[in-house]
Amino acid sequence: MKLSALVMMAIILSGCATAIKLNPGAEKVKIVKHILQKDLKSLEEVAFVECEQGMNGRSRAINIEACENKLRNEALNNGGSIVLLKEKKQVRGGTGLLLATGSSYCENCIEMSGVIYKNK
Repeated sequence: MKLSALVMMAIILSGCATAIKLNPGAEKVKIVKHILQKDLKSLEEVAFVECEQGMNGRSRAINIEACENKLRNEALNNGGSIVLLKEKKQVRGGTGLLLATGSSYCENCIEMSGVIYKNK
């Protein structure tokens, strides 16, 4: 009985952990909302990156962190140092039906997309 309680607790707590871990070196990648035109001259567009997280039992904040980690990891993998965030939104997927457990809307669903840049 104690073992099954421990297993259940581990499963529940694992839902609180960030789904996408930050790779070593990716913490140096900046996620920005704007790049000045004069700064764009010294940057080269590398790739487009996107992330969707949600319907996973994690909080909205944890899913935002997971998406930011994915964007940073992808930038690092592509030799980039900056992600220009194009979109960051909460997605309200689901049927909208009121269920016994509450609404079926996805309260923690996040979508992010951006453009990866590296120095020329």
